[in-house]
Amino acid sequence: MSIRVLDPDGRAIRSVSSAKAHSWVEHARARWLHADEVQPNREHGTIILNCALKELPEERVMTQIFNGDGELLGWLWMDTSELWIRKKRIAQVGASSEDGPRAAILPHVVGSSAMQAIRRIEGWRIAEGLKARAAVRAEIESAMSTMTGEQLENMILAEVRIRLGKDEADLVLKDLKEMRRRIVSMEIALAPDMADVRQELAYKI
Repeated sequence: MSIRVLDPDGRAIRSVSSAKAHSWVEHARARWLHADEVQPNREHGTIILNCALKELPEERVMTQIFNGDGELLGWLWMDTSELWIRKKRIAQVGASSEDGPRAAILPHVVGSSAMQAIRRIEGWRIAEGLKARAAVRAEIESAMSTMTGEQLENMILAEVRIRLGKDEADLVLKDLKEMRRRIVSMEIALAPDMADVRQELAYKI
């Protein structure tokens, strides 16, 4: 039987045999991960090291979700797990990375269908995010027929920040920046003999 190992901040390190995990816990090198009033899973569970490592493990882009007894259920996108933590549906384990929670645990033991339910909710949130981005894009396209320059840019920034969550807003702003870069590049390419125009447009990139 293998036991998952986390560092004190919740980073996934590796798996060890259950015998080694029991030995580490017995000698206070680690502790079992489990929810309050739930017994740890000593065959398929997880331990957390009590001391930080000299070389930190590689960061992941998703949050590990653990059952109440410490068994790994799966992974969720960090914005989804962050929402669940805020709603107190799950509890954070360790510290957050720059992108969000590294690990979280359910308050009790659930069946195998629980992760499927979580993923359905995550899928719904992704779909809602796509709909919101489509609505913002429609607003921007409408504004482009009546606004130009700084006025248009301010309107776009306001719409994106008001209508979308942080992750969706970052994606839209990134797309807009790339679109602007391509348009400027095209304008430069179409004006090969206009040195002054090329120089002016280059500052826009």
